[in-house]
Amino acid sequence: KGRGLAFINSLIYSLDFSQYLPDINICTPKTSIIGTDEFEQFLDRNNLHFVNTEVISYEDIRKKFIKGNLSNTLIKRLKESLRLLKKPLAIRSSGLFEDSLNQPFAGIFETYLLPNNHPDLNVRLNQVMDAIKLVFASVYSDVAKGYIRAVNYKVEEEKMAVVIQEVVGHQYGEMFYPHISGVAQSYNFYPFSHMKPEEGFAVAAFGLGKYVVEGENAYRFSPKYSTTEINSPKDQIKNTQVQFYAVDLRKNQPDLLEGEMAGLTKPDIYEAERHGTLKHCASVYDPDNNSISAGLDKPGPRVINFANVLKYNYVPMANTIEVVLDIVKEAMGSPVEIEFAIDLNKDKDRKASFYLLQIKPMIGSVQDYNIDMKSINKEDIIMYAEKGMGNGFIETIEDIVYIDNEVLINRRQKKWQMK
Repeated sequence: KGRGLAFINSLIYSLDFSQYLPDINICTPKTSIIGTDEFEQFLDRNNLHFVNTEVISYEDIRKKFIKGNLSNTLIKRLKESLRLLKKPLAIRSSGLFEDSLNQPFAGIFETYLLPNNHPDLNVRLNQVMDAIKLVFASVYSDVAKGYIRAVNYKVEEEKMAVVIQEVVGHQYGEMFYPHISGVAQSYNFYPFSHMKPEEGFAVAAFGLGKYVVEGENAYRFSPKYSTTEINSPKDQIKNTQVQFYAVDLRKNQPDLLEGEMAGLTKPDIYEAERHGTLKHCASVYDPDNNSISAGLDKPGPRVINFANVLKYNYVPMANTIEVVLDIVKEAMGSPVEIEFAIDLNKDKDRKASFYLLQIKPMIGSVQDYNIDMKSINKEDIIMYAEKGMGNGFIETIEDIVYIDNEVLINRRQKKWQMK
């Protein structure tokens, strides 16, 4: 992740994106990276290597890590950085395993978002240090250790770097958030209708990108065919985003031991409408006509589908994603995935801002596998579904255990009757 961010920065400064995207700013938020040396020194300095071998609960590990000491050099640098960083901060993991080409660990380790608004600089410093320590500790979470065992790695081989990044967005009331966050990939494993796999896809949500990362109801679209609806109006209203994540500015002293939500809030989407930030991101569903109209000038249920942006080009979001994916894919020499956030507030040149938060190579093969269903006897099929998750080929499966549900039920009934 850290290397990807450094690559983004060099790409933005070496390539004039305005030649390709003249109507939007391409940028990155202020970012600092703490290397893996600090993680190793932290374990040495605080005698914490025992967590690799001893049985100890994750909660106890987190408490022990919080009590540990970071290096004086790092503390001094953090304090100087915080004099310049005034927005909320995301303290993100950047493990060596996290973006592995073979076994990715995306979403396994923890991220903490801090309001970073306490008037006392030392309090803000302690919050950042605690968040860094807890990111270190997340290497030893039950989820991480279980995943490490599953992919046949060793926990002691993982080294954790940390990314400190300003959160994209603005303050609205007692909250801080961007208008749009999301991820995009240059290869689409689930093409729809006339779409082609190599044309990619994107998933976007209103507010912080945690909504997308957590797999909640976000809006999926093809950057090349941004006006094409993948779902019917009824499916859209059924699966639309109804809440969003924001940094809670009232929590200027969050207890980070409560977890990743310590500095966040998850309000109803109508809160954003009261802030006036939803108008370009939502539409209204008309149940009488079973139709959806862009904007919020009508009464009715809200649908987060970014119609004013994707269909009516309030800002060139779709084209920007398409161009950025193409450039980054060409630069990295492989299919890529990006994380992004968009600030719809326009500057003096009438330009919104597209922030690149992360780039990484896509994991896995992009080869297609086609099956001729006409050549297969339906009576020989063990499991059949109209919709499938993914398209691929696994060579290591040798045995499949199949249980006929009806046979199992009949045997249980006979056994019960005999009793």
